[in-house]
Formats: sequence, C-alpha cells, structure tokens
Amino acid sequence: MLRLLSAVTLGFCLGLIGCKTVQPKDLVGTWVMTGDSRSVLPDDLKNASGKIILNANGTFSASEMPGLFYVPELHAARLENGTGTWKLMPEDGEERLELNFQTIADWNDGPPYEVSIFIGRGSLFYFLDDPDEGRRVSFEKK
Repeated sequence: MLRLLSAVTLGFCLGLIGCKTVQPKDLVGTWVMTGDSRSVLPDDLKNASGKIILNANGTFSASEMPGLFYVPELHAARLENGTGTWKLMPEDGEERLELNFQTIADWNDGPPYEVSIFIGRGSLFYFLDDPDEGRRVSFEKK
C-alpha cells in the first residue's frame, strides 16, 4: 500500500511540474517583456516595451525587442521590430519557439532571419549575448 501511495504521489508531483508538452495553442496571444528584464539591458534599451504577438495562423509581429539580434562586434544591441512566421521546434531535447523574420525594420542585412526563443513555465525568453552571462530577457503572456 505504501509503495502504491508513493507511486501515486510521484505521478501527481510530476504532473504538476510539467510533463505536459507545449502546444502551439498555448503560445498564441500577446507576450510582453517583464519589468525584471530591464536590469540586464544596456542603458539605451532600458525603456523598451518589448512585445511579441503570436497569431493562431502561424504569423507573428515583434516590436521593441531589445538586443534580439545582438552579436558583439557584428550587430549592435538595438530595439528590433519585424514580422514573419513562427512554429514550435525541438532543440536540445526541448521545444523552442522559432521566429522566422520575413521583415525587419531598418535592416540592411536582409531577412529572412531565424531566432530561437526558450519556452519556460509561463514565459518566453532569450539571452543577450552569451547565455552563461545570465542576461535573460523574459516575456509573459497578457
């Protein structure tokens, strides 16, 4: 009986911590940058009001995304705006949100350009530069 109770308790706990896989419908909606993210941004980007709108038809629009394409000595950290398509993609054993930009405002390099966004519990996030530095830019669903 004790063994059965332990198995049921373990199964219940695992269910609570996220055995459910992410479905596209879970991501559809408007995601806004969290206030905590401002602390990791360069001074000239701290006033960003980053937003991603994921539509059910697989299209998206992104506005004021701070440093999304930042690569030191290659592409400066700035506020990025654009549109394109999105989908869930497996990467490193996890689901990631892939944004395929078809248009990017004021870009000379020319789209398309793809970027992977991490999916966390109730959040989407990416890192400015090296993930090991922990400069995480997070978004919550509104």
